[in-house]
Amino acid sequence: MKKVIYTRFSNERSRAFSIRTAILEDENGQRFVRKSACWTEGEKHLARMVPLQDTLDELYRPCGLCCNRCHEEDGAVWFEYLTAETLEECLDRLLAEGKTEEARAKLIDYLDRVQKIVSREPFTVTPAFTKVFGSFTETGSFLSAPVTNIDMVCQNVMLTETPTLLDHEWSFPFPVPAPYVLFRILHYYLETLDSRRKLGDGLYERYGITEPLKKQFLRMERCFQRYMRGGVTPLGELYRDLGAGTAVVQALPPGSLQVYFSYGTGYREEDSARIPIKDREVRGSVGIPEGCTAVRVDPGDEPCTVKIRQLSFDDKKADLSHAKIPAGVRMGNDIRIRKADPGIFDIPVPSGAKRLRVHMEILPKSEGSILPFHRKERKSE
Repeated sequence: MKKVIYTRFSNERSRAFSIRTAILEDENGQRFVRKSACWTEGEKHLARMVPLQDTLDELYRPCGLCCNRCHEEDGAVWFEYLTAETLEECLDRLLAEGKTEEARAKLIDYLDRVQKIVSREPFTVTPAFTKVFGSFTETGSFLSAPVTNIDMVCQNVMLTETPTLLDHEWSFPFPVPAPYVLFRILHYYLETLDSRRKLGDGLYERYGITEPLKKQFLRMERCFQRYMRGGVTPLGELYRDLGAGTAVVQALPPGSLQVYFSYGTGYREEDSARIPIKDREVRGSVGIPEGCTAVRVDPGDEPCTVKIRQLSFDDKKADLSHAKIPAGVRMGNDIRIRKADPGIFDIPVPSGAKRLRVHMEILPKSEGSILPFHRKERKSE
């Protein structure tokens, strides 16, 4: 008999794409990954993963990669459970060890393999493509593959003897421009931690991803996220719709400050970046995506006092005069927040800003003596 040792619900999506992922262990200690649909509407989406694996494997293997094997059983899809370092973990480890050139070479090697996989035939816009990714306005000739797994990001690559692609849920049987897949790999690795950006010099350009193409791919990504969610509003965005005094319900990983980017429609987990908090201090920067109009800064996950040393867009000090701070009070550059999951919302992004620079001291509730906690809510300045 197998027992569940971990489970996760991907349910901030439309019912057609909501799935449950569980890790199970039998009496011999062998583990399995089981994916099941949360709703009957999602069974079709789930079932397509099994036949897709052989097609993808044929594309992967000539380039030294393979597809995570799966089979259908009892209305669910079962995947082999693998234990190995991911490419993302490997790159982060090499960077931490100061082996920047080795990390860069490993990333380029993977990108080169993926480029061969997704560059098989001419790309053409189809109605199915437009339904998922919106309009494609860039001119020029692009290549694609007969089936494209757009989620070949570094965290989905297990460095087994033959590197294995873990997740092929988001694979499409219509043309998708090859540079978009490479863009997603770079974007979701380089732009999530400031320490990773040193690997990115010239890499976008190396794979033909110009600034206009970046903008096109960011639009495609937003369209894809809307397609995946349908009419579902993620939990992290509900505060917009529930009125003043509500807050995002989420737990941040300990030891990180999270910056969310808004494009005028609220904040999403997918549109965010983290900066590590070390010894109660956070110091770093994040790039501002094209089209971002406001940011939200979450300084950890517990009530705290935030002492702002620097919060600026490029060289311009951030304007906090109209920022929203639920259960918080601000006095100059010091902010006291008396609720869990603290956040500073709706900091406007100046036109043309490229980077947000952050230097803060974050003190626990018990040590933040600058500003008193009040039982009664006070409006932030």
